[in-house]
Amino acid sequence: MPPDGVARLHRLTAVIALLLLSGCASVELADFRTVQVRADGNTAAGSISELPVRSGQVVVSESGSSLSFLMDLMASEYSPYGHAGILSVEDDGVFVYEAFGFLNVRFWEPPTRRLRGKIRRVSLASFLGRGTATAIFEHAALNLDAIEAFARSAYEQGIPFDGLFDYRTPDRVYCNEFVALALQQAGQDAIPLTPRTENDSLNQVMTWLGVDAPAFLLPSALLDGATEVARFSKRYSSQQIEAHFAFERDLHRRFTREQKLGNIFRWTRTGPRYRPHIADLHTSVMDAANAAGDEGISVQQIMQSELSTPAVLANGVSAAAGQ
Repeated sequence: MPPDGVARLHRLTAVIALLLLSGCASVELADFRTVQVRADGNTAAGSISELPVRSGQVVVSESGSSLSFLMDLMASEYSPYGHAGILSVEDDGVFVYEAFGFLNVRFWEPPTRRLRGKIRRVSLASFLGRGTATAIFEHAALNLDAIEAFARSAYEQGIPFDGLFDYRTPDRVYCNEFVALALQQAGQDAIPLTPRTENDSLNQVMTWLGVDAPAFLLPSALLDGATEVARFSKRYSSQQIEAHFAFERDLHRRFTREQKLGNIFRWTRTGPRYRPHIADLHTSVMDAANAAGDEGISVQQIMQSELSTPAVLANGVSAAAGQ
């Protein structure tokens, strides 16, 4: 790989780790555009204390960034949400246990080699402040106490974070793997793995990072059989959240083996960004969802129309791809 390409990869992977693994300060629910509590017929909760949270529930989050979508492309199937943790209601508040890594950047080696971390405990308020959308799910058929007990035990043991996202290394875990193990301790059957994407362009990046796992555990697999308890977003309405996921799902479908990462992303000093036509399309989808309100929109129809134009065909993400 040419030196400038290596430099881009260093910058890219450094930003990947920083964005996916960073936390933030606590927030107020009044700051959120969407606070929906499913158990109460979609009524809004005014504070964290009013949420129907229980120990052992699963909480998932979606950053909504182009960088996050690049990570989504590593698995051959699309999954809404990219990160997962476990709720615990304790005497001093409501907390989330999550597998979390810290980055110590050295630009002469892949940043994945320098990811260090372990299971950590953060407030639910802090967790909610991250990303575009967050949701809480409950596995009513499982032993929630056992899920929480596993999470707290893993925290006390200081189980290390797996910066290579490899489920074959039981001595360290990544976020979704941590939750999967907790669910299995509570009686869940083995959670299915999703094979990695077969794409030459993407595989070059993954090989350089040292990520050689043949498959991944995705949040969608963790949520199979679970009921959504609540969802949150500071930026989007509930309809826009669904439209965002539909946009990413359709774009993921179009990323076939012959596609290049450069057809979707441009590389900047701060990491990958959507190419202008992709960013504009996402904006169009979000604006249409906002205008339609409860009536909803056909995201795939918008994608089909916009991605069949000559300009977009020249960039390689055609309407025919993946069909």
